[in-house]
Amino acid sequence: MGIEFPKYKYNPEDYNINSIHGTDIGKRPYNLTEEIISRISFNDTLVDIGCGSAVKLLPLATHINNLIGIENNPSVFAKAQQNVLESGLINIRIKLADGNRLPLVSNSVNMITYMLSPHNAKEAYRVLVNGGHVIIDRVGERDKPEIKRFFKDENGLSRGYRSSSPEGEVGKSHLYELFDTGFIEVSCKNMFWQTKYTKDQLWSLLVSTPTIKDFNPEKDKETFDFAWSELSKLDEVILTQHRVLVIAKV
Repeated sequence: MGIEFPKYKYNPEDYNINSIHGTDIGKRPYNLTEEIISRISFNDTLVDIGCGSAVKLLPLATHINNLIGIENNPSVFAKAQQNVLESGLINIRIKLADGNRLPLVSNSVNMITYMLSPHNAKEAYRVLVNGGHVIIDRVGERDKPEIKRFFKDENGLSRGYRSSSPEGEVGKSHLYELFDTGFIEVSCKNMFWQTKYTKDQLWSLLVSTPTIKDFNPEKDKETFDFAWSELSKLDEVILTQHRVLVIAKV
């Protein structure tokens, strides 16, 4: 079922707003939408596990005719349904289900995606057709080290998500697991780029995502202010992004 994945309260009203994403410096080293559509035909079926509020599915709808989003949180599921309805798109279906027990028959879909959501390699392998792909997009262990180093637990250890993981662990663990499950043509790419954040954007990022484990707006406010004073220049901070893109074929 993959390596540890963060547990946190997902707020569908906040998570996908631009305020938490900052502004990338230059062009990102990869485009996930392009990675997906280059490996699937228009009339194929794609299933996105942990689809959240479905905003990542919307750009795919003009390229893939059959899209299914799986979400196990009822409130997030409702938001996803609302977003799809308001988009006017008729080729996206959202299902309330557990990604570990997909309501899909075996060998029935062409692609499974996990876009920053927990994965289950065996279940993905079960439902994919021969020649189908799984695409896993992950936060890497070297993500946002600039801000993570300021937040420590009672033992003085970093509370940053995956800060204690050895370099390369995220990619290696996924490669080994997918090969062991039976996937072929397994590849892994580590991508890095930098993003600028205003103070409000950085605050929203820490409040709305698991970047810092158990981030508490009241208890961590002083640490946040100190980190901002140390890192900021011209009213912004620059953080390094690290993503791991794993792609495999049945």
